[in-house]
Amino acid sequence: MKNFFKILIIFIVSIIAVCLVYTMFQEQTMSPYSAFFNTVEITGHTLNIHGVVDATASGFRGYRYSIKDKTLILTIKDVNIFSLLRNKVGPGDIDITITDDNISEINKIYLLDDDNYYLVWNESEGIKRSPFDIIKKSQIYK
Repeated sequence: MKNFFKILIIFIVSIIAVCLVYTMFQEQTMSPYSAFFNTVEITGHTLNIHGVVDATASGFRGYRYSIKDKTLILTIKDVNIFSLLRNKVGPGDIDITITDDNISEINKIYLLDDDNYYLVWNESEGIKRSPFDIIKKSQIYK
């Protein structure tokens, strides 16, 4: 009977450990309504974006981007509970620097969530605040 409880405890601890490790590496997309850009600067082939995260999000963890047709599509990763320990920027700040040969050509920046693109910056108007120009994911590139 004692061996059964030992095996059961080891099994439960193993399940918890696997779940914690999975959570540490799970990527979450931040809502575009939680990210506020203060500055967007393009210098040569470098884009610098500085902003803040509102209180409804956990914080800034990182980003992914793609460029197509002079449009930068940006996905901001939300902080999970464990990545706060690894995060180089404070949980309330967004600090993005992208160097790419096509940066000097972009004229729009969209934030992407699971289903929509949110226009947050364009060359003629600068930074846009809510309400965003929202475009369904299926409509932006036909």
